[in-house]
Amino acid sequence: KKQKIKEIVKITADAVNIVFDTLDQDLSYQSGQFITLIDEINGVKIRRAYSLCSAPNIDKYPAVTVKRVVNGLMSNHINDTYRVGQKIKVMGAMGSFTTSYDRDQIRQLVLIGGGSGITPLYSIIKSTLSLEPKTEVLLIFANKSSADIIFKEDLIKWNKQFENFNWINILEKDDEIIPADYLGRPTESMLHSILEQSNVGAQTHYFICGPEAMMKIINAGLDQYGVLSKQIQIEKFVRNHLIENF
Repeated sequence: KKQKIKEIVKITADAVNIVFDTLDQDLSYQSGQFITLIDEINGVKIRRAYSLCSAPNIDKYPAVTVKRVVNGLMSNHINDTYRVGQKIKVMGAMGSFTTSYDRDQIRQLVLIGGGSGITPLYSIIKSTLSLEPKTEVLLIFANKSSADIIFKEDLIKWNKQFENFNWINILEKDDEIIPADYLGRPTESMLHSILEQSNVGAQTHYFICGPEAMMKIINAGLDQYGVLSKQIQIEKFVRNHLIENF
């Protein structure tokens, strides 16, 4: 099914949001799911799965975030050539990196992301803050520098606005724009020190999304901390898009 591009929003120097001109009923999805974009580049059919950054019932139109990768065929093609009004072949929403919401539910969600791995987490945060206001949300988000932080303005705003939303900012290099809470790449011990200050427990639920190297460290760190695999949901990114099992 072809979907028309309604808007293209540049969100960092090397990432865009592609917003589709369809109302929820045409492309129904849950927070944390992905859609697949299908295109032809130099005569070769390419399909790539991208997480939705939008949240159903909150954002009027579905959108995905696409970050450029060095030599990334589809990511550069999208960033360089996609235009408003263009029609793109889209396969509907899939994926189990989701949760259901209940206004009266009180839980603790810890979302751990690196780089463009924030995309599905951003969707889940929006839904949680809106649909489950008593739940505590902690975002642990690692980036190279503050210029690389996707959705930076919203995260700063929510951090001020919602008492139940906290954001731990990990940067490889510090700068004046948003001071890092932790400096360097995520390590097991860094993760442990964050969790110690966050009163996590046996009921805490974790969502992890980011580059594979980081995911391995986070997984090992959670395991050492005694977090059970049933408390963890994982979405794997490879070169800033999702791996699909086709």
